Amino acid sequence: DRKSLLERHASRLYRGTEYRHSQIIGRDPNNARKDEVLFSGLLNPELADMWLDAMVHNRVPISGVHSLSLLSTKLIHRLCPKCEQTLFITHNLGSGLRQSFIKGGKLLFSRLTPVAGDQSAQTYSDFVHAEIGKTKRYLSNLHLISPNLRLAVLMLSGGERLLELNKMREAESLTHYNFFDLDDVARQIKYKGPQLDGYCDHLFAFLQAKTPTPNHYASGKHRFHFQMFRARQAMELIGVAAIVGGVLWTGMQAVDILVKNDETVITEQQTRRTTERYNQAQALIPQSEVSPLDLQMAVDLADHLRQQRPSPQPLLAILGHALQQQPTLSLENIEWFASTKRNAKAPASSQTTTVDHAGNADESSASGDPMDAVPGQYQIGIVRGRVTRFTGNYRDAHHMIDELLATLRKTPGILIAEALELPIDTAPTGNVQGGVNDAGTQQDAYFTVRLVMGEGNAQL
Repeated sequence: DRKSLLERHASRLYRGTEYRHSQIIGRDPNNARKDEVLFSGLLNPELADMWLDAMVHNRVPISGVHSLSLLSTKLIHRLCPKCEQTLFITHNLGSGLRQSFIKGGKLLFSRLTPVAGDQSAQTYSDFVHAEIGKTKRYLSNLHLISPNLRLAVLMLSGGERLLELNKMREAESLTHYNFFDLDDVARQIKYKGPQLDGYCDHLFAFLQAKTPTPNHYASGKHRFHFQMFRARQAMELIGVAAIVGGVLWTGMQAVDILVKNDETVITEQQTRRTTERYNQAQALIPQSEVSPLDLQMAVDLADHLRQQRPSPQPLLAILGHALQQQPTLSLENIEWFASTKRNAKAPASSQTTTVDHAGNADESSASGDPMDAVPGQYQIGIVRGRVTRFTGNYRDAHHMIDELLATLRKTPGILIAEALELPIDTAPTGNVQGGVNDAGTQQDAYFTVRLVMGEGNAQL
């Protein structure tokens, strides 16, 4: 992948050190498919190894090893935010003069030059001016700048060295040189730390602590104790959060317990008042030899039997619908009962419905209690009726009764629809009585029909 590719290329560029860093800084202006990558490394790793090995041995958490040249872009954004191409110079006590070329806010080149410690301010000023010229020529050879470009120079310094640098600037008319007092820059970024004394070491350390940047050079073995330190911090935060959460949960539970206790007291008071009223009401009830439990069981059993008994309503609805098609037939009475056998005879306690000539029905049973039929699989009805406006034509009367039976047989739920008695007995064993002159005499034509319906099947 890309990370492995960059690491391999950095290892080829800096073979003698493990402190290598690669950073993508943009796209190639001539080829948008290519990235511009900045590679950097510590060419003299012995000093870094000495300090890092001692810190790892003593288990000191190391967050990272950072390049001062890469950190210098933070200061450029503050000192000269509009500068497009800048040579930024800092002097560090332990390393020397650092010159970093920054273009468009991106570091492209950095050069470190040792500085003799016993130089006078005048010698130091001439040394800096000479080193700036060397760096500009080197940048021109790399085609990073044009030879005639007046490259903006920014340098941080202080004390007598700063005075000599400003004199050199005025003497040479170097208007594109800008020398900043290190103490003024420190106040601008709100620096808090030891006295700077013209060196930028503590200033860069403060910037890194204030706005941390990712690690540049430290390897995994160097950062091991720092990762353990961060893991320990995370565990401590989780522990604190768990304790706070536990305290909050305990408080909520305590509040719930207090609320439940208040509700329990109120419930106990209501229970006592209800028990007192119940005892008072029970004292007014006459004493009975039957226990309340037996009475409750009897009431439940009666309700159960009442719910389970069959109703004649479906059978009567079917019969009424069929009689609407035969208006000359009227009902006298209906005998209804339930049985587990479809051919059963009517019991003594069967239910009888009598229909008067005004159309009113009276339901009763042989025992005098209405609607007390015993539940069964079949509902059986014995229907007795007569032919109204009968003129003596038995053929028409029989035809109407047959049509009534045919209609009933076609009705869903009706299992049997048969005639038990007809106005005239047409069986071979029947007797026919009457005179010749009686043909036109007004007579009553009665009939009896037996219906059998499966329980719960009739719907209308």
